[in-house]
Amino acid sequence: MAKNTRGNASAREELKVFLRARRAEVAPEAVGITRGSRRLARGLRREEVAAIAGVGLTWYTWLEQGRGINVSIDVLGRIATALRLTESDRAYLLALAGHSLSGVRDYKSETHEALRAALASIQTSPAVIVNPRFDMLATNALANSVFEPESYDGPFAENMFWRAFMDPVRRALYPSWTERITYSLGLLRTNYATRVGDPHFEELLHALRSVSKEFTPMWENCKTVPLAPARTSLHPRRLGLLNVCSTRFMIPENPGFLMLVYVAADSATADIYNREAERLRHCERNHR
Repeated sequence: MAKNTRGNASAREELKVFLRARRAEVAPEAVGITRGSRRLARGLRREEVAAIAGVGLTWYTWLEQGRGINVSIDVLGRIATALRLTESDRAYLLALAGHSLSGVRDYKSETHEALRAALASIQTSPAVIVNPRFDMLATNALANSVFEPESYDGPFAENMFWRAFMDPVRRALYPSWTERITYSLGLLRTNYATRVGDPHFEELLHALRSVSKEFTPMWENCKTVPLAPARTSLHPRRLGLLNVCSTRFMIPENPGFLMLVYVAADSATADIYNREAERLRHCERNHR
């Protein structure tokens, strides 16, 4: 079934940026096109994408220009294949074109009591609940030791991405900062697909563009990543180096909300977690 993209101007603009960025990433050789000596284009040309996808050049040009045209899932699938999109990129493309449920624009700071209880019951791994733009809504005791949510009182103090760019303590948490943040921005962009134009989301993006020269080129890569678990390292100043598997769990009653659990990926990290958990329990007993 075809859908008309003219309903959301912001989504059309994002679709335009996304298609151009992804087209520039596909080397001609990757799709069997010989790169001539006079070729200036780094990636594919529009006519090459149209030919590979089996669509008209004029129609594809209109799509990439963000015009309000009818787009079917089948055609978008062929374009995704031509651009060698990942599964998360493909889902992002479909969402921008209107082939997904509208995102629930609910950024409420209160989380259900049962979720907070579940979070607190996780005592051997740091765990956090975030909303779609990755504001930290709730943390367990170990997560407080790792992320130090109360150590920064600037704007967007609850937002994981703002802190990663603007808070020196949070930046130092990531030993491979550029690699980690580039990857994590793919998760933020995945959520953005159904929230293009949402004032709450746009407020954060505008602020980051305004204050961080690093953010804009990283965001304009237009890459997405799936919610699959991912290995990474963290280096909180109170605990030392942690090797973790960042695991994400969707919260069905709040689309776009996640519980993030940072499971120990080796025995040394597990030992650090256990020692810190015991210290926290000891402190709690002494304060009773």
